Amino acid sequence: MGRGRGPPKSSGKTIFILFVVLLLCLSSSAIAGGGWFVFLKPPDGNGRTLPGKSTKFLLMKDGGVWKGKDMAECRAHAKNLGYPGVGHRNDTHPNNNLKNTCFFYNKIERNDFTGDEKDTVNTVACTDPTLDWKVCSRVGGAVSGHSGKHLSPQTSAKHPGNSLEECRALAKEWGHKGVGYRTIGHGNNDWKNTCFSYTDIEKSWTGNREDKAHVSACTDPKKTWPSC
Repeated sequence: MGRGRGPPKSSGKTIFILFVVLLLCLSSSAIAGGGWFVFLKPPDGNGRTLPGKSTKFLLMKDGGVWKGKDMAECRAHAKNLGYPGVGHRNDTHPNNNLKNTCFFYNKIERNDFTGDEKDTVNTVACTDPTLDWKVCSRVGGAVSGHSGKHLSPQTSAKHPGNSLEECRALAKEWGHKGVGYRTIGHGNNDWKNTCFSYTDIEKSWTGNREDKAHVSACTDPKKTWPSC
C-alpha cells in the first residue's frame, strides 16, 4: 500500500484567511447594527446622551453633592446609587455649586422627552451606556428615600457599603427582602456609605424624590421596588 498523505500544506493558511473574513463580517454587522460589537470595544461612557433635562421623575434635591466632570463620571455615581437615569451639568452652569455635578432619575419617561437642543448646560442619559434614553431599564433599580417601616435590626448599626450592590450582598446574607444604602448625601458623616435592610416591603411606599441621603431597592436585582 502507498504511504499516507498528510493535509495540504496550505490548510493552515486557508484557516487563517477564513478567520480574518469572519472577523471582517462581524465588524461590518456590528457597525451596521450599532450595538452588539461591545465585546471588542467597550461602550463610550459619554455616549448615547440627550441635550437638556427632563423634569419628570427627576430627583429634586441632589444639591450638587455628586461631582462629575463628564457623563462617564456621573454614570458611575448613578450605578453606585442604583438609579436607571442620570444627568450631567457642565461647567457653564450659572450656579457655581452645580458646575460639573450630577443629577438622577429613578424612572425614565418612555418616549416623552427627546432632548432640548437649546439647553447647552444639561445632558441626560441612561446609566447603562449601551441603552438609549427611551429604553432605560428600571429593573432592579432603586427608589430614593426609605419607607421607615419593616426596618431590620441591622439598620441600627453601621454596616459599611460603598454602593447599592455592596449593600445588596449584605441584605442577601441577612435573608431580607429589601435593601437600603445611605449615600454621601447623608447629613451625618458617620452614617455615610452604610447599609440597612427591610424584613418586608411597604407596598404603598414608592419613594421620596427629595431624599438624597437614602436609596431603597429589592434585594433581588431582578425585581423592582415595591414588587420585591
